[in-house]
Amino acid sequence: MRGAIVCRCRALKAPEGTPGHAHGGRQAPAKGHLQAPGTGGTGELGSIETPSDFCGISAASLIKGWLLPCMIRTYRGAILGMRSSRMGEKQTFDGRRVTMGLMGPLDLYRKLRWESKMIDQLAIPDGVGAIYCALNAAISAWQLGDWIAVALAHDQRWPLAAAHLGATKMQTKQDLQAEMRKCDALLACQQIATAGKHLNIVQGTFRDGFRADYYVDYHRIEPETEGGEGLEVRKAALSVVFPSYVDAACTVRKQQGMGRVLSDASDWWEQLLRATDYWVEGAELI
Repeated sequence: MRGAIVCRCRALKAPEGTPGHAHGGRQAPAKGHLQAPGTGGTGELGSIETPSDFCGISAASLIKGWLLPCMIRTYRGAILGMRSSRMGEKQTFDGRRVTMGLMGPLDLYRKLRWESKMIDQLAIPDGVGAIYCALNAAISAWQLGDWIAVALAHDQRWPLAAAHLGATKMQTKQDLQAEMRKCDALLACQQIATAGKHLNIVQGTFRDGFRADYYVDYHRIEPETEGGEGLEVRKAALSVVFPSYVDAACTVRKQQGMGRVLSDASDWWEQLLRATDYWVEGAELI
């Protein structure tokens, strides 16, 4: 048949009172609706051969008004789905039900302070406990960025963070992490935390030249009373070696104790928490 197309569509019953044609006693479909022969207006699917002038709808109009938009929506959804998959977009859920009472960035800051304080206390006799606390503290220092990013987004305080850090762009966790890496202490914590969680560090996160050292030395404890005998004990020392850089034609390689690194990281977070109105006086006293 000239100008005909074959399609499958859902037949729609013509509204009651619509004038019909005397084709086998069946009522003609209302204008703008297609009814599959043999369905009797039941709404079941049927294969129909639609001539170009059927119901006054041309084949071109059918393609332009229904088929083409459907195809566009289908392909657009597929493309957006693939793009979201490539970008790693995933639905997120509130995880505070499994954080054992830690509800916000200030709580994780307090955890960081406690772990940092415990390092020196656990450095005697062999320092294994100090290593455990140092690793946990580094993870807390870096992951604090995730916690405060959630809070900043929820409370719409990104502009406060941007003003404090002097950043021209500050709207996402990735923007915040870019500023965090400008702090040597936090960059060191990222290296230690990532290696501690995954053992391997992927390209893009890895910074060549960092090293975290551990050694045990003898430490003298002075007597509490005059004339008493001192005591020598084994005490662990933890330090971070930073990548070397050239300053005034000299190669400089900085090394700091882990306690100093964590102290600098804590100070960075305290300043940001104050600037974004999350700070509570006395939070550092733990």
